[in-house]
Amino acid sequence: MRKRTKVSYILIAALFIFGLFVLYLTKNWPKTSYESGFGPGFYPDLLVIVLFILLAVLFFQEWTADRKYRRAKTGSPTKADDGRMDEASDEEENDDEIGFKSDRIKMPAIFMGMMAIYTALMNTMGFVLDTVLFLFFGMLIMKARPLPSIMITVLFTAFLYFVFGALLKVQLPAGVLFGG
Repeated sequence: MRKRTKVSYILIAALFIFGLFVLYLTKNWPKTSYESGFGPGFYPDLLVIVLFILLAVLFFQEWTADRKYRRAKTGSPTKADDGRMDEASDEEENDDEIGFKSDRIKMPAIFMGMMAIYTALMNTMGFVLDTVLFLFFGMLIMKARPLPSIMITVLFTAFLYFVFGALLKVQLPAGVLFGG
C-alpha cells in the first residue's frame, strides 16, 4: 500500500469520526422551526451528509488508484487498447513519496493551525489586529514579499471591516486590547 493511500485512509477515518461526533452533538437540536421550516439542527446534519458522500467518493478513488498501483507493481499489466502498460503507473510511483513532511501536507497543516490560533485569539486581540496578523503571516509563509504583503493585508482588512462592520452592521470583536 502506498504512503499516500495510508494517509488518505487515516484522513477519511478521522473525518468520518468527526462527522459522527457532530451528529452526536447536534442530535437533540430541533430539525425544523415554525418560521422557515429548517431548524438549527438541519444545517449541521446536511453538512455531515455531504461530508459522508464526499468521503465515500474519496475512499473509492483511493481504493481504485491503489488497485492500479498494485497491479502495476506486481507486473500484471492493465492493458490499454493498444496493449501497452497503463502510463498512470509511472505517475503513481512518484506519489508514493507523499508523507506528513511533504509540502502538500505541511502547508495545509500550518494554515489549519494558523486558523485555529486566529479563531482562539479573535476575542482577545480583536478582529482588525487578529486579521492583519493572520493575513500577513499567511502571505509570508506563502513566500510573498513583505511590503506588498503589508499593503494587501491592511487594505483587505479595511475592506472587510467596512463591508461587515459599516455596511452590514455586524458587531466585530473589538478585543481586550481595544476596550472590547
